[in-house]
Amino acid sequence: MNLIKFIYSILLLISFDTFSQEEELMGADSLFYNENYTESKKIYDSIFYINKYYSESMLLKMAVIEEKLNNYEKSIYYLSIIQRKNSDKLIQEKINKIILKNELNTYDLSDKDYLNELFLKYKSKLLTILITLISLIFTVNIFIISKNNKPNFFLKGFYILSFLTLAIINYKVPRIGIVTDNNTFIMNEPSSASDVFMIIKKGEKLKITNNDIEAWYEVSMNNKKKFIRKKNLYIVD
Repeated sequence: MNLIKFIYSILLLISFDTFSQEEELMGADSLFYNENYTESKKIYDSIFYINKYYSESMLLKMAVIEEKLNNYEKSIYYLSIIQRKNSDKLIQEKINKIILKNELNTYDLSDKDYLNELFLKYKSKLLTILITLISLIFTVNIFIISKNNKPNFFLKGFYILSFLTLAIINYKVPRIGIVTDNNTFIMNEPSSASDVFMIIKKGEKLKITNNDIEAWYEVSMNNKKKFIRKKNLYIVD
C-alpha cells in the first residue's frame, strides 16, 4: 500500500510540474505575440536552460526574439538545434539569411558534412526499416524452428542487417558549437599561455573533435586541431 501511495505521489508531482511548465509556456507565448520580447525571453530562457525543456515552436520564437535583440549567435544556436534534428529546408533558409547578413565564414559544408546531415535526417527512418526487417526475419525463423526445421530464412541478411543497425546506432556525428562572443580566441594549444591561432567573431560554427579536455574544446580549423574555451561555445545537441 505504501508503495502504491509513493508511486501515486510521484505521478502527481510529475503531472503538476508538467502543468506548471505548460502554464509558463502559454504565458511566454502570450507575451511574445504581444511583442513583449524582453519578458517572454526571460520565461523561455528559464524553461530552456533551467527546466531543460523545449519544443520546436518555442525554439523558433526564441530565435526570433534573439535576432530582434541583435543576438544573432543565439538565434543561429536555437535554429541549429531544430535543424540538426529535422534538417528542414525553411529553417536552413533562415540560418542562411543570418549568415549572409552578418558575413559569417564557417558555414561551408564539406562532402562529409553534407553526408552527416543526410545521416541525421534519415537516421530514424533507416533504423525503423532495418529493425522491422530484422524482426520479420527473426519471426519467420522462429516459426520454422517451431516446426522442428532448421532455420534457413535469409540468415545472412539477418546478420548483415544486424551489423548495419549496430553501426548506425553507434556512429556519432561530430558535435558542433556556435561561438558566443566577438573577439573570441582560437588557441594553438589548450592553454591560456598558448599562441593565438586566430580571433573569431560570434555566431561562427565550429566542429568539435574532442570535448574531454578540462575547460577546453578541441575543434577543427582548416583541418588543423585548435582549441577554444568551453565557455565560448553554445553546443548544438
